[in-house]
Amino acid sequence: MPPQERTCNGVPPLLIAFSASEASPSETDEASRSRSSTDEASTPSSGVDDPVLSLSSADDGDPVLSVSGVDDGVVVSVDDATVTLDRADAAALRAAVGEAVARRRTFLRTGCEHRPDGTYAVFRRGADEPAKVFDDRASLAALYERLPERFDASAVAAHAAGEVSGSRRHLLVRHLAEHPGFDCELVCRNPLTAAKTP
Repeated sequence: MPPQERTCNGVPPLLIAFSASEASPSETDEASRSRSSTDEASTPSSGVDDPVLSLSSADDGDPVLSVSGVDDGVVVSVDDATVTLDRADAAALRAAVGEAVARRRTFLRTGCEHRPDGTYAVFRRGADEPAKVFDDRASLAALYERLPERFDASAVAAHAAGEVSGSRRHLLVRHLAEHPGFDCELVCRNPLTAAKTP
């Protein structure tokens, strides 16, 4: 399966290749046939499976991270360091990575959550239910880019193409000002107004 190129928030792109178990059935069959013809002449297996996940630098193609299964656990290699984890530690690592990907942050009056399905939820601090759910954080960032240098709730509504109404407009003004990922600050409380900072 050819590697898929991914980028994230200005981090240099990595090439991500998944094992045949992640491929489509026809790709898996083809990979199995090509491996079986070469395996007959190869030496016995070392007990380490093919990598389930392999991240390589787009610059030179050298592996940056690789994860492989072994009989009694998982082998994780990052650059030149390799660690073998038992199954309990591997499960704890998987849970920690999942929490990092799907994390909730709270600020003074608002909060946000990166959800496992990739969506980005904005909520009032202390609320159980989100006030607004975006397809992803990039959707909120795109809305922010469309806003003028000074914006209030009506500007948010106008640039959100009907996706935001009522008190949610005010919540988004406040959230953009509170979130460190957006360069703006509140400049007026009535009407609630934020200004982008240079």
